[in-house]
Amino acid sequence: MTARLTRRWLWTFYAAALALLGASAVEAQLTTGSILGTVSDSGGGVVTGATVTATQRDTGFTRAGRTDATGAYSFPNMPLGRYDIKVEHAGFKTKLVGPVTLVVDQKLRVDAVLELGRVEETVEVSGAATLLQTDQPDVNQIVQEKEIKALPLNGRDFFSLLLLSNGVQDTSNDQGGATTNVTFSVNGMRPEANSVTLDGVQMASVRESDVDLRPNVDAISEFKVLTSAFSAEYGHTAGGVISIQSKGGTNAYHGSAFEFLRNDAFNAANYFRNPVDPQKAPLQQNQFGFTFGGPVRKDRTFFFLDYQGETVRKVTEAFANVPEEPFRRGDFSSLLPDTVIYDPATGGTVPFPNNIIPPDRWDRFGWTLLNMVDLPNLPEGYPLGNYFVRQNHRIDGHEGGFRVDHIFSAADRVFLRFRMNHSHLFTSDAMSRPDGPLPGLARGVNDDNRGIIQGGIHTDRNYNAVLAHTHLFGSRLVNEARIGFHRYELDVESNAHGRNLAEANGLRGVNLDARSSGLPILYLDAYTGMGGDDWKPLYFKNTFWQFNDTLTHTAGRHTLKFGAEYRRRREDDYFAVFPAGAFYVGNYATSYQLSWWQGNELASLLLGRPSFGYLGRRFGSPILDDRQYAAFVQDDWKVSNKLTLNLGLRYDYGTPFFSPTNELSMFDLDQRRMLIAGQEGVSRYIVNPDKSDFAPRLGLAYQVNRKTTVRTGFGVFYTPETAKRDDVRHNPPFYRQATWYDQWHFSDPAPPPLPVPGPYPAGYDVKTVDKDLKTGYSLQYSRAAGCPSW
Repeated sequence: MTARLTRRWLWTFYAAALALLGASAVEAQLTTGSILGTVSDSGGGVVTGATVTATQRDTGFTRAGRTDATGAYSFPNMPLGRYDIKVEHAGFKTKLVGPVTLVVDQKLRVDAVLELGRVEETVEVSGAATLLQTDQPDVNQIVQEKEIKALPLNGRDFFSLLLLSNGVQDTSNDQGGATTNVTFSVNGMRPEANSVTLDGVQMASVRESDVDLRPNVDAISEFKVLTSAFSAEYGHTAGGVISIQSKGGTNAYHGSAFEFLRNDAFNAANYFRNPVDPQKAPLQQNQFGFTFGGPVRKDRTFFFLDYQGETVRKVTEAFANVPEEPFRRGDFSSLLPDTVIYDPATGGTVPFPNNIIPPDRWDRFGWTLLNMVDLPNLPEGYPLGNYFVRQNHRIDGHEGGFRVDHIFSAADRVFLRFRMNHSHLFTSDAMSRPDGPLPGLARGVNDDNRGIIQGGIHTDRNYNAVLAHTHLFGSRLVNEARIGFHRYELDVESNAHGRNLAEANGLRGVNLDARSSGLPILYLDAYTGMGGDDWKPLYFKNTFWQFNDTLTHTAGRHTLKFGAEYRRRREDDYFAVFPAGAFYVGNYATSYQLSWWQGNELASLLLGRPSFGYLGRRFGSPILDDRQYAAFVQDDWKVSNKLTLNLGLRYDYGTPFFSPTNELSMFDLDQRRMLIAGQEGVSRYIVNPDKSDFAPRLGLAYQVNRKTTVRTGFGVFYTPETAKRDDVRHNPPFYRQATWYDQWHFSDPAPPPLPVPGPYPAGYDVKTVDKDLKTGYSLQYSRAAGCPSW
């Protein structure tokens, strides 16, 4: 390609980047590495002006340079892979070192000692690169393709390998569904404080930093886990940095096909899970797919594509407590004499004769909830509960992508990568009574200890793309620019979605539309919950754009990096807490003089007398936006052949989340009134941004001898802000959550009504935050020593 065409392409690239700057950038997660070293003669003197050439074996990519006055050379922003290093200088034999492997974000030191002789003579050294980390202070672990494929992975999910790193702990609440996302804690920080990128592009959701996309392990070349003391290039994280690299094509065609099967034929029956029916839980899990990559044009253009499908049919097992049959027909005589059921119509002063509630006092809706769940199927007195749950799950998933790399010249290379994932999970309701009033519907409260999962339909759609360009302005000046995109979509609905079951069974004023359809959730003390869900339906559509640019300049013993970032995020989410209502039913209504003494929660339910309830409604648009900006400078200073100082400073500024339609509000404790964005002098952000997020980073790496290094680092690390977001979105008049207590009956006309946007009546919950709340941060210090393993 001519210089003119190269410049034209560059301007097109940067023009496109600027056009997308309604889009965003993320931390400067590297997708490359650096090769550096010192050339000396056999007497220990430095060799200046030596020609050093690094050639990537798989693609033929080549970069050349000369050693400076100190004998040092540096090739920053190099694509990952295996390299041969050739060193030439008049009067010395040519030195050839390789292959050496460059991994993500590595400063790979390859020193060379030249011998006197003719340049035509060659001295070849294989695998001479040191395994010591001599130029970086960070604490990290790199997992390469060989380890990813060799280690056993349940479900081919390579994220389980994160737990091999020091300080990493799994925090996922895996209830058995394929759409359960990955969350983890690093050094005790919250999952929201982590950063997970694929080829430098964020792939964790805006909401909770769950990992949305899990690439096929055959499409991953390696990943790096940074847990402490990382440089100023990395921001928006006080936890860990997970940098994943996708696989690209090479000069040779390679492919693979696979099918993995796991089913109940390989499982043993768990006798202790169910003394009534100890059959094995059904399981049929298949994962299948392929990869294929190679050259489009030798030494120039390469492609790689992959696909992975998954089908799972399984049954999960758990224990629950369901109402006994006599209680469902109002017979509580077995509780006498210890527990007496009092009639709330008498103020709790007169008990029901023989503890039996007559049918003419049964509440229609209370009776429906009480009888929609199945009857006990375990012996009386069984210690884990009186009902054994078998819950069906059906999972279908598709994941795949492609990558194209092109080398214009030794000075210009680009790559384009796209990945997507679609998955669908159906979970049946648990504990359904086939001959009950609502066959097929009866689920338990989502309880980790019981293991019962809320039934419904989950649909995930995830997209991730990146376009990156690396340009050499000279042997010592390299620029890397990247545009990235991430989209996370999640639709979750209950199995009763769209059916006005509360209204049809006697509870009026709850099912106002499809989003409030179904049944309210019922909380009990001694029994597993029943009814609907506390948060379904839920619709997430999170979009994340990024642009970042990093300029690397090598000047003598200094490697300087300057970077700027811009990111734009949008949350288009709908969810309301208790959209169809939630009720806690205790023994209060049937206790003596309504005193919580005596009484029974199932008797209160049958009479239609909850202790208290909640109802949530959202009005208007749920969209939130924010903008984030950052800049950094990093100086890796090779003070001597043994000592390296890593000095950096980063600045981050992020706007608080705002609504394009100003649908945010909060209660101001000072003014004792509601503040609404964009009204009466209130800013669109409601809260004030924090403009003081400076993050210095200091590091030191010292090579004690050929086999030992000592590293230490200190830095300020800011964590992403999440607390303010929902607190200013879930307030009147755009969101209302009502609470009511005691003297309310299921058969009453309706719960206290939720008015349309307007005044703020008593009885509604409001939230507030500190308008000047600062960005959370941590101060981190680490020390480490390293030597080759024996």
